[in-house]
Amino acid sequence: MSTIDPAQARAERVERLRSNPLRPAALTAILVATGLAAAALGAGVVAMLDSMRISKLNGVFATWESRLDHLFWLFPVGLCATIALVLLSTLLARAPSAGRLRYPVVGPLPVAMVGIAAGVTWMCSRLTAPVEVGVRTDPSFGNDETWGTTQWIWYRADIWWPVLAWALAVAALVVAVVVRQRHRARSARIAHLLEAGRIVPGEVTEALPVPSPGSAGAAGRMTVRFTDPQGTERWVRPVCRISADELPFVGAEVAVLCDPQAPADVRRIFVGPRGARAASEFERWLL
Repeated sequence: MSTIDPAQARAERVERLRSNPLRPAALTAILVATGLAAAALGAGVVAMLDSMRISKLNGVFATWESRLDHLFWLFPVGLCATIALVLLSTLLARAPSAGRLRYPVVGPLPVAMVGIAAGVTWMCSRLTAPVEVGVRTDPSFGNDETWGTTQWIWYRADIWWPVLAWALAVAALVVAVVVRQRHRARSARIAHLLEAGRIVPGEVTEALPVPSPGSAGAAGRMTVRFTDPQGTERWVRPVCRISADELPFVGAEVAVLCDPQAPADVRRIFVGPRGARAASEFERWLL
């Protein structure tokens, strides 16, 4: 038994984490480290593929030794470090919002993609040169073979590998920026509705699935019934992610923030825990 309200204690803990001046700096440092680790990963991938590439360009009895063999270790080290740093940044970004990720600019995945592209570009400048361009030489028997399309594609890997890596990195950045803009626009709508809209009580008619034991929470669509300011009964099915300790059950009361001028616009309807009054409370359940 405790003499402290758990909800109040959780809110105070979240506020302390959110206001901690060291958190943004620590998260930024982790994202930078993620980019560096991903660069090592990208370089390691190229170092591994260079052995395959040179075997396609040189004849069977010519040398297949890659000048990048000694850099194979970059792949496992970069992979493990990238995964660990992505998980660490996710935990740190999720902590102050009790579920929603908050990064300084972009998340770790686009940062990792940029790092991989940088590593691929750098290592591609060090690819092993074939014995003779355009010919698979056979120094033992003299059965030289002229390169076909496949060999030329492998030879120009120093161009298309970086191009492909940077195309994926740019795509990841574009997606991240678009998602961030959507989140900002949604936060702006919530802030506007807190001034010009209405908060009315709602009732959960279809709850999220019960999470398995030990799970942090549940995500999915939840159905909520409420009566708008004009007296019309409505149902809304927001996509939510809710922590296990505040997961509402069927029949539970929740707060519904809506626009009296456009009560049917689902983009201007937000659901939060019972008694919600602040923007952070209506954002907390958003996926």
